[in-house]
Amino acid sequence: MSSTPPSRLFAPVTKRIVLLANSSQRSGYQCVAGREIQWEGAALRSAGPWVRLVRERGSLTQADVRMEDGALPNLCDIIDVPLEYVHRLKHQPEDRVVAPEFRWGHAGRLSTAYLGMLEQSPATLWHARKRNPNFISIADVEKMEHPQTLLLIRPTDPELHVWSDSGSEPGAIQVHRRVRFTYHGTQYDLPIVDRTVLEKAPDAPPIGEGESVTSAVFAKESLFAVNLAGPFGKIHHKVVVGVIPL
Repeated sequence: MSSTPPSRLFAPVTKRIVLLANSSQRSGYQCVAGREIQWEGAALRSAGPWVRLVRERGSLTQADVRMEDGALPNLCDIIDVPLEYVHRLKHQPEDRVVAPEFRWGHAGRLSTAYLGMLEQSPATLWHARKRNPNFISIADVEKMEHPQTLLLIRPTDPELHVWSDSGSEPGAIQVHRRVRFTYHGTQYDLPIVDRTVLEKAPDAPPIGEGESVTSAVFAKESLFAVNLAGPFGKIHHKVVVGVIPL
């Protein structure tokens, strides 16, 4: 019997999605994700489920993002992506494996006028009362009847905090970038890996000289794509993986 995933017996299925998360780390992309959409004429007809684009062995790198014109996609781009099969992970049920031999098509851009159709308004960002709101336990994720690990929400009063401290290796310096904001009365303090925000972020002060704090990197109104990262010990961290100005 072949060890090839059953869906590999068929041609890839192309899905049209609007890109809502496009984060980066030094090693490449951490989270590239969006919502399935149906487009009719020049208008958004409906929005479907979230799709997180991954390789068979994990997150995408920059080399895996294969647009037809060679460009990198941006937030709110509408793209056609050939997909092979579903990665059925409890903690990331939205994962879909891209077909590596095909390039992605660019079908246009979503007007900010349609973002209201995509905005979500859960009461909380995956947490129970009296618990740290910045992460969730693996046990709590496993208890979710219908897990969803990506959300597009509207934060209040976001501030970017940047500072440095000693890294794990001798002489190494680790730079931290986190966004503090309020959502439905709860204050959050989450890592942020949105490419555009990181490009505009101030330099970290030297170790021991405090932190840089700014709200200037955010528009007056923005939507945040928030992601539950993979398991780390007994928890999943919450991470801001996309910032869309309104």
